[in-house]
Amino acid sequence: MRIRKNRQHGDDEEIRGRILAALDSEPWAPRYSINVIVRNGVAEIWGTIFDEREREAVRVVAENVPGIKAVKEHLVLMEPLSGIAFEVPHDEPSNQEK
Repeated sequence: MRIRKNRQHGDDEEIRGRILAALDSEPWAPRYSINVIVRNGVAEIWGTIFDEREREAVRVVAENVPGIKAVKEHLVLMEPLSGIAFEVPHDEPSNQEK
């Protein structure tokens, strides 16, 4: 019996690796406070950011990785001095889903 590798799963892992590598190459990127999950070409980005500008920047990095169909971010803004977290509801699809 031959066991075939799930091609989509392999593609998703490769896409995830490319997103993380792209973020790692950016000096502003919150490398250690976010996680990326990719399923069927849709990236979900979870974690904490410390500057609201990082939200859109992380999204743009992920959207520009080949193979991405859409990006859903679930990032929480943490105010660095007080430690107060601000969660922004994001049910809006990315530009690629519209």
